[in-house]
Amino acid sequence: MTLDELRRVIFGSEPSDWHVIHCWGATSGPSYLDDFGEAAVNGARIEVRAHPERATYRPDVRIGLAWGLTVDERREFDWSQHFSDKRCSPVLADLLWNGSLVDRYSGASVDGGRGVLPMPLGASVETSPTDVEQIGWKVTEAEVSLWCLIDRLKGGESEFDMYLRLAGFTVVRGEER
Repeated sequence: MTLDELRRVIFGSEPSDWHVIHCWGATSGPSYLDDFGEAAVNGARIEVRAHPERATYRPDVRIGLAWGLTVDERREFDWSQHFSDKRCSPVLADLLWNGSLVDRYSGASVDGGRGVLPMPLGASVETSPTDVEQIGWKVTEAEVSLWCLIDRLKGGESEFDMYLRLAGFTVVRGEER
């Protein structure tokens, strides 16, 4: 299977195609997809962070997802001003093949964790030969497909479309930015 084929399978799948494994809270275990850091509190210690969620693709268990690893401090963005909680947490979503990381997407846990969105790039227009003006934020169709799937995998009613609309992102065709 090629990377493009893997992406097509995942981006075109439905939540019912996935077996979700929660890797946080009571009665759960680790995801085994850890990020190690060092934190100094009264000396050195190891800090372990991990994806709090994993999922296995039911039709082909070689295909997997992991998401929710926080990669930065919560902060506000221009595009998050219309949410009740304006601070967002940058997070990662990893595409897995036979348990190995083969692709990674940046996203944001928004509105106090009530939704997830792709992390946008600034959309700009050339105003002169030497000047570029940012005119908004853009995300790809592929990113929208992935993060919408992840939002729906968390269970409950998805409000992905509402958050995407409130953020004001422009969705561009294709998989690559």
